[in-house]
Amino acid sequence: MPLLSLSPVPKIDILLPAKERFSPENAGAISGVVRDLVQASQAAKHYRILGSMVPRPLMPDSFKGLLPKKRWLRGNNIGLATAYLDLIQTTGAPDLVEVHNRCKVACYLVKKKPELKVSLYLHNDPRQMENGSGVEERRYLLRKMACIICVSDYIRRCFLDGLDDCGDLISKVGVARNGARR
Repeated sequence: MPLLSLSPVPKIDILLPAKERFSPENAGAISGVVRDLVQASQAAKHYRILGSMVPRPLMPDSFKGLLPKKRWLRGNNIGLATAYLDLIQTTGAPDLVEVHNRCKVACYLVKKKPELKVSLYLHNDPRQMENGSGVEERRYLLRKMACIICVSDYIRRCFLDGLDDCGDLISKVGVARNGARR
């Protein structure tokens, strides 16, 4: 269902990993995918992309740079998530927060703000990620996330490894393949 057909049109925040640089000079693969997805959407103005501050963002009207809060204590990713939680205290929570490639950040957000609707967008094998490596950790994510988006069938299988007993919850895990120009 197209976002524009919903009333009101949902507001979606996309939270990038702290090491991603959403700029023309230093954009990583995740930044490129996010830019392409938002630009291709008819509801592009309803997305807000959040990540580490950069001098020249790829999409200046859609991007908000954040400084990780107490990164020396929490690390860059949780520091960025903490700064994000502070931001939504003043701007209001979106209808959905899409966390890219950081199981730990997705867990942190739902623990700190349980009413927040969070999805996890996986670009890599979650079994190699903090808060995603164990079966119980992925089971927790499956229960708590609004949905889990994987960039391939392989990544979906990685996430579901050992979760055969989760029944209908497995339907929350989908695949959205990345497009690429050749």
